[in-house]
Amino acid sequence: GNHDGLAVGVTTLDPSEVVEMPRTIDCLQACWVVGYDGQGFNSSTEQRTPVNWVSRELCVGDRVGVHVVCGCLQIFVNGRRVVEGFRGVPQEVPLFAVVDLVGSTAGVLLHPGVLPPSEWEPEEERRLPKAP
Repeated sequence: GNHDGLAVGVTTLDPSEVVEMPRTIDCLQACWVVGYDGQGFNSSTEQRTPVNWVSRELCVGDRVGVHVVCGCLQIFVNGRRVVEGFRGVPQEVPLFAVVDLVGSTAGVLLHPGVLPPSEWEPEEERRLPKAP
């Protein structure tokens, strides 16, 4: 409904294999998405999880980033990490971005290849010794 915001995430499903778009992206066979009314969805476990980010609070011009590292989905808004994400995103297969335009969302502009903020380091890399 209109109380929801957009949802963003990734899927392992190649877009060329999608015969018909589902009503919402959480109906895709293999997806990990965050947004809607403050929840995330992991299709491999079919679990919905509350998150501390409600996408309907986005404003025109806000930049939303999706980043997967070490099997963990991260969401950034205007360069700030707002969702730690879900563990268990496959690492050995290609991932494709997904956006669900639901609720009050009128549209999005995609910027593929944008890097995450430079001050961010994945938790796993913080534990590794730095190279000399």
